[in-house]
Amino acid sequence: MTPDRPVRASAFVGLLLTAGVLLGGPEPVDARVVQLVGVPSPGWYEADDLGAAARAAGGPPAHLAAGPIEDGDTVRLVSGWALPVRTLAPVATRVFGGRVSLNNATMADLEGLPGIGPALAARIVAGRPFGNLEDLDRIKGIGPAKLRALASLVAP
Repeated sequence: MTPDRPVRASAFVGLLLTAGVLLGGPEPVDARVVQLVGVPSPGWYEADDLGAAARAAGGPPAHLAAGPIEDGDTVRLVSGWALPVRTLAPVATRVFGGRVSLNNATMADLEGLPGIGPALAARIVAGRPFGNLEDLDRIKGIGPAKLRALASLVAP
């Protein structure tokens, strides 16, 4: 009887493995995996717990700053903030201090500013160049209140 026992055990294990393949195994877990940059150990990390991923990469716990983070994104960690790279304007459209350059910004960059829609963005592009922030006042749809709201976000 002893020689039959290993044979039966092997057959049983084979049957279980075959059943698992035919019936399907456990459902795969959907996890967001992102590339973290701007940390001591840049690389790919699971981002469902972004704070833990940031700590694992050697950085401080991160807080979402610039929109949702999706699977496969590259995320820059800066001073504890997570910035999906796809949402940042190109370097040429930004000036010192992170302000949007009115003279170089794309339509999409301008539409990302509060209170600026497609029509107003088009008028801003058509009104270039701007020597200073006050030049924005000549654009139809930008009055003193909107100029004050944009003052800390834009530069010529």
